[in-house]
Amino acid sequence: MTVNGEKKLIDISIVPSKPGCYLFFDNKGKAIYVGKARNLKNRIKAYLQASDSRYHIRFLLQKAVKIDYIVTENEKEALLLENNLIKEHKPKYNIRLKDDKNFLSLRLDPKEKFPRLTFVRKPKKDGALYFGPYQVASAIRDTYRQLHNIVPLRRCSDNTLSNRTRPCIYYEIGTCLAPCVGKISEKEYADLVQQAIFVLQGKADVLEKELLEQIEREVSNLNFERAAQLRDRLYALKKIMEPQKSVLAHSHNSIDAWGIYKSEKIIFIHILFYRGGKLTGSYSISLESPIDSPIEETIGNIILNAYLQMFSPPTEILISLDIEEIKALEQVLTENFGRKIKINSPKKGIKRDILELALKNAEAKYIEELKIQSSKALILQEIQRIFSLPKLPLRIECFDASTLQGNQTVVGMVTYENASPKKMHYRRFEISTEKVHDDYFAIRDALIRRFTHLTDLPLPDLLMIDGGKGHLNVALAVLSELNLNHIPCVSIAKTHSNSRAKSTLKQTDRFFIPNRVNPIIIKPYHSPALLLMQQIRDEAHRFAIKYHRTKKINKAFEISFSIPGVGKLKIQRLLNHFKSIDKIKSATVNELMQIKGISEKTAKIIYNYFRENI
Repeated sequence: MTVNGEKKLIDISIVPSKPGCYLFFDNKGKAIYVGKARNLKNRIKAYLQASDSRYHIRFLLQKAVKIDYIVTENEKEALLLENNLIKEHKPKYNIRLKDDKNFLSLRLDPKEKFPRLTFVRKPKKDGALYFGPYQVASAIRDTYRQLHNIVPLRRCSDNTLSNRTRPCIYYEIGTCLAPCVGKISEKEYADLVQQAIFVLQGKADVLEKELLEQIEREVSNLNFERAAQLRDRLYALKKIMEPQKSVLAHSHNSIDAWGIYKSEKIIFIHILFYRGGKLTGSYSISLESPIDSPIEETIGNIILNAYLQMFSPPTEILISLDIEEIKALEQVLTENFGRKIKINSPKKGIKRDILELALKNAEAKYIEELKIQSSKALILQEIQRIFSLPKLPLRIECFDASTLQGNQTVVGMVTYENASPKKMHYRRFEISTEKVHDDYFAIRDALIRRFTHLTDLPLPDLLMIDGGKGHLNVALAVLSELNLNHIPCVSIAKTHSNSRAKSTLKQTDRFFIPNRVNPIIIKPYHSPALLLMQQIRDEAHRFAIKYHRTKKINKAFEISFSIPGVGKLKIQRLLNHFKSIDKIKSATVNELMQIKGISEKTAKIIYNYFRENI
């Protein structure tokens, strides 16, 4: 809407001076940016003022045709609403945390009769205690093993615990006290659980003192065998304590330090994990900012999602930026995880020193990324030169057709941006079963669907097809029909050579391009440009094959629900051995019995099932 020749995005006079979220909409009615504010009127007014020359504001005002807002009761609700709106609308110009990697943590539920330690990827709001995160899985598994030498908690499942009639091997070697058969009382076991918590919280010195007192008590009572067991646990405890040195050696708090470094449209975050005063690990996150927006306006949402999706939060979070929603963020995390979580930005002292270390790491990661990007740019420039492309192939899409056992064809599409996989833009196209043996039909069908239905995806700078000259011609015909002739296209095919040639010549790949009879062979064979093209082709093939594997397993699991006494594990073992359902169907009873867990009775059930249902 325009008023007096100017765009009227919103009537600022009706906007309340309350907390809430605001949304920018484009001419298609799609939300392109979501933000939150302590005072909606002031924030939106700042956007609309012509005097504000910040780039991201001018950019959004050019793209938007409407601004809307939602009022909330307080800043906490605004933060939660912003998070939900970003997930719902996926605005083009918001910075979003896309990394879904979940680190291993240790879980211990004190409410259980005989609590045990288990590995979890994603902490839940269930009242249990979580320790971590551990960036390296081997580190947490090593801690788990060492901890059982110090505090002999049970390892068995709840089902095993309730059904066991005699102690297991762990009791025999002294790393479990067999609560399953009543070798230890609930009260004594509860003391062990508290000792385990001391160690995992970094309070090992408390346990060390307690063990020394117990040893002296047992010696004075002439219980030398029990004293020796406690002594061994003390030695194990000292061994695990020795390497743990850090600047927070006198603190038992768990702290995450967020070092944030922003350059142009890239944000680098390096998080240092301190647990019990010891530096247990670190993690780096790199985020692309679609527009050069202030990180202060978005970091709260990034921190919130990091702890909801990836990490178990500590008792204290240090950040290197001053942000207005610290109190709201504290409140949301505290309520979500059921314990007090503090956030601050220290200006001096030892905690500031930790933040400085995190900042230095974030900057170092930025410099490292610059070197990587520079190297990738050189590779893309070489690809541009080899294939005479009109511009740098920043976005490459590759298609590969794959048929399984002659009855199902799928085309996999993978996308690389800046020479790296962009898995959010991977797609699969299931092809009609009437044309399962026709690769050309499959590629044609997939390309038409890609360029007519997936219009939300950017067009590629280079289209690559796994196949020979015929596959290239099919792709060129589709591009011509759709008036997309400007998209460069190339096909990649493995070299066909006889056995004699294989012994004397280096086998490589051939590339076919339009208006050229002979294929291009990239040399040398270890050329980074060639290796990248091969990597993209192999990734497309892997992606297509994975579809078949998933289909096969799902089909097998459907069958497992129909065969009495045969579950997922047995079906999986059968699949791993026979490789396909058809081969399982044709197997004899004796052949089926060769598989672990398949008795003669079960083998006959499987055999008869397939005889009756073929």
